[in-house]
Parts: sequence; structure tokens; C-alpha cells
Amino acid sequence: MACQGEVDPYTQEINEWHENRIETLKQPMGWLKLDGLYWLEEGESTFGTARGNDVMFPESGLPGNAGVFIRENDEVRMIVDENARITHEGEEISDVMLYEDGESKTVKSGDLTWMIIQRDELVGVRLYNERAEAYQRFRNIPRYRVSEDWKIEGRFEPFDQPFTINIQNILGQLNEEEISGMIYFEKDGEEFSLLPIDSGERFFLIIADQTNRGETYAGGRFIYIDKPQDGNNTVTIDLNMLYNPPCALSPYSTCPMPPEENNLALRIEAGEKLPRTR
Repeated sequence: MACQGEVDPYTQEINEWHENRIETLKQPMGWLKLDGLYWLEEGESTFGTARGNDVMFPESGLPGNAGVFIRENDEVRMIVDENARITHEGEEISDVMLYEDGESKTVKSGDLTWMIIQRDELVGVRLYNERAEAYQRFRNIPRYRVSEDWKIEGRFEPFDQPFTINIQNILGQLNEEEISGMIYFEKDGEEFSLLPIDSGERFFLIIADQTNRGETYAGGRFIYIDKPQDGNNTVTIDLNMLYNPPCALSPYSTCPMPPEENNLALRIEAGEKLPRTR
């Protein structure tokens, strides 16, 4: 037991996890530095900081006219104007296949870093900026008080056969995710259930609850939990580790939404609240 004024080991563990998460958000390619998302049409798209470009980057050291993106189906080539200095892994580039076979190179110019992402038929430029407005305005992410009452033991009941469900993202796109069973847990004498998404050795949960109406992000919150081990169907759902999706921090992210089955008639007064900005 911690003495008065001291933080108990469990609370300290959660606090350290949260501090590490905040530091990750502030990294050069953290969600707070995300400053643009530009969907590319087929063919050529000019880019730079000048008005009139198809892709207009924020003011930076990049020239007004910096080059052109050339999209051909699911591939993107980038040709750099001679007056622009853009690097990949520290080497200056002039003509590069930026995106092919589902993989993107990451390139830099001054405060800007960008890469290509694909969301179904959409292919676009994801831009990070060391001076992004979201980063400059960010203060902190308040949380509910850490309480072991929200560290809940549940049980995982596998289905006879896994199946897929469609998870909708904020763009309205549907993505198939594999579901191998249902998680059940009790809180205050009531039983609740959750559909977990298989994610390697862990489950990924997108949860909506009744705090989403003003205290927490309207699009729900995320959490990863360990899968059951050694034939034991017990799972630990530590709701003190519920965290905001990237869409709560940046308008340029493409987050999945909670499935209807994970919309709980429960106030989960644990985990992250809405971010605060300056």
C-alpha cells in the first residue's frame, strides 16, 4: 500500500504508459504532427506551396513549385523540380517511385515529411509538419482517475468458425476484419459483450460508451488487450488504458468507427478524455 502522497505501483504503471504515449504523439511522424492528407487523381498532380498547385503544401522551406506526383492505378511516382531539395534516407532525390506494391518511401524537405497511403481505391499523400497547428496548440490529454475497479477480468468465448465483419471508417469506407469470438465481462452487476478484432497476438477493441456524448471522443476509444493463453479463456480488459483514436487529434487521419455491437450502455469513467488545446 502506498503512503499518503505517494502513487501506488499500479497507478504509476498506467501514468508511465500514458506519458510514453504522449511522447509518441509528439514524434516527427506522430499524430500531432500530421498536417495534411491529399487524395491523388489518376495522372499528374503538381505540388508545392504556391496557390494553383493540385497539392498545396503549407508554407515551409519547400519552393512554390516543387514537382509533380504521377499516379498510375496503385503506384505513385514523384518527380522533383530542380529548385527543390527533397531527400530520402538523407540522400537528395530527383525522380523516385514513391509508392508501389503497397509500400511507400518516406521523403523530407525542411520541416515537412510525407509518404503515400492507400485506403481502398483512394491513394493520397500523408503530410507531417514539425510546425503543425495541432502540435502547437496541444496542451495535454486529461484522463479519468486511475482506478483498479476498471481493470476487469472477462472471458473470451471463441466461435466455432471465425467470420468477418465490416468496420466503417470516417470516410464511409468498409473494411473487413476477422472476428474469432466474443468477449464478455461484468460491471456493477450487469453483463456486457464486445467484438474483438484479431490483431496478431493481441485483440484490438473499438469501444463506444455513454461518456462519448461530451466527456470523451464522440467516435469512441481504442484499446489493445492480450489474447487468452494456454487454453484459459480469461482476458484482462484494463479500461484505464482506453485511448483516443488519431481522429481526436488530427482531421487528416482515417479512423475506424466502433461496430454497433461495441456500443455499450455504460459510462466508462476510465481512460482518456477529450484532448485539450491552447
